[in-house]
Amino acid sequence: MAFEIQPGKTGSVEAAEEFFIDSLEEWRQAQGIDRMILFDHSLGGYLSACYAMKYPDRVEHLFLISPGLHPASIPPCIHPPLHPYTTSC
Repeated sequence: MAFEIQPGKTGSVEAAEEFFIDSLEEWRQAQGIDRMILFDHSLGGYLSACYAMKYPDRVEHLFLISPGLHPASIPPCIHPPLHPYTTSC
C-alpha cells in the first residue's frame, strides 16, 4: 500500500512509521529528554508502541488509550494483557 507521506512523496506503511518514529526521536534528542512518558490514543498509540519497540530504553512508561493497533502487529508482551490495566512489558 502506498500513500503520500509529504506532498508529492509516496511511500509504504513502514516508511510512514519510520518518518513519525524518527521525528519523535529527533525531537526527544533536541529537547534533551532522557526518558519519556508516552500517553497516546488511536494512531498516536500505534506510533508510540512502534517507538517503544524501536527505542525501549528511552521510554519510562507507555500508556495506550484505544490504540489503533492491528492484532497481528501487537507484540506478545502486550497482547493479551495480564490485567486490563497492565501488560507484561
